[in-house]
Amino acid sequence: MFGKIALFRTLKDIWSDRGGLIVFVGLMIGLVVVTWGLHYSQSHQTVRLGEGIEVRVAGRCWYLKDDPEAGGKNQFWASNELGFNDMSMHPHFTLVNIGSEPREVSVHSLSAWRVPISGKVYLDPGQKFLFQIQARHKHWYCWIHPLSKKAT
Repeated sequence: MFGKIALFRTLKDIWSDRGGLIVFVGLMIGLVVVTWGLHYSQSHQTVRLGEGIEVRVAGRCWYLKDDPEAGGKNQFWASNELGFNDMSMHPHFTLVNIGSEPREVSVHSLSAWRVPISGKVYLDPGQKFLFQIQARHKHWYCWIHPLSKKAT
């Protein structure tokens, strides 16, 4: 019984002597955690394209589901030419087949009129495919399309 009372007195003494410092350090740690969380949520996004395909992007970029002017769908892009200097020029993409059937996905990218990555990827259920765009210029584009299931 007396041990618990002594413990509470010790804690009360520490709080009265250093309570302000403890609160200040706690607020600083909280600020760092919130800042990191906001940065992470803005630089890591997950997009479900439908047809059982999910794309996980690590790197700050934009995503547009449909672009009627360009006639494209599922376009990811970044540009540091228009005053945006915090877009990722080396994003990582992970394609994941979250469905129960094998799928084929078409990937096409463009950076300064070069095609760094282009082709079809075959994914079994649960399989992942990781690729990275190495854009040495101030903009890049990437289109990712799940291909329609073929009738068998």
